[in-house]
Amino acid sequence: MKVVAFNGSHRKDGNTFHLSQLVCSALNKEGTETQPSNTSS
Repeated sequence: MKVVAFNGSHRKDGNTFHLSQLVCSALNKEGTETQPSNTSS
């Protein structure tokens, strides 16, 4: 399975970014491929 995590927060390295990184890290440990994506400009 592959999960894409979209982050639309305007704050680079904000809380949403760190939370999505934490979730992706946990999924990776379980064998799930993840791809974080920042949609803000």
